[in-house]
Amino acid sequence: MNKEKNSLAFTLIELLVVISVIGLLASVILISLNSVRDKARYSRMLADMKQITQAGELDLDVRGSYAPDVGAGEATAFVGTYLSAWPKPPCPNWDYDWDNWLDGTPNQGMRITAVNWNGGSGNYRRKFYYCMTTSGTCYLGSGGSPYEIPIQDYSAKTVTCNEN
Repeated sequence: MNKEKNSLAFTLIELLVVISVIGLLASVILISLNSVRDKARYSRMLADMKQITQAGELDLDVRGSYAPDVGAGEATAFVGTYLSAWPKPPCPNWDYDWDNWLDGTPNQGMRITAVNWNGGSGNYRRKFYYCMTTSGTCYLGSGGSPYEIPIQDYSAKTVTCNEN
């Protein structure tokens, strides 16, 4: 009863090792893709905010003052003239908010903020700021930076679409 061994077949151990390696590589790739996606969101939000800022500055040149403050997700007075449409952030349930707080309040300043809706509690959570003016505090970031991501990782320049 001499059985001839088939040398072309894989053993169960070899198959398990290959499947484990493929799983490990897949998880590394998925983690890398999430990082790239978060950085793309950061770039998109920053570009949107700079576009809103440029439109606001053009409107300022004509009107002599910044457009009035509006609620999150609402278009400002210059949309249609200097901005084709009010942009939508790349995260679901987020909106851009135009803040005109040049009235002497403690947080005075012109800024565009990306906010997300806090699950029906009536409060927006502010996530990402872009300050237009240097007067007032305007929530300046560390080192006088005009950008602040209070919850996100600023050094990595990423925006994660979490609900916290």
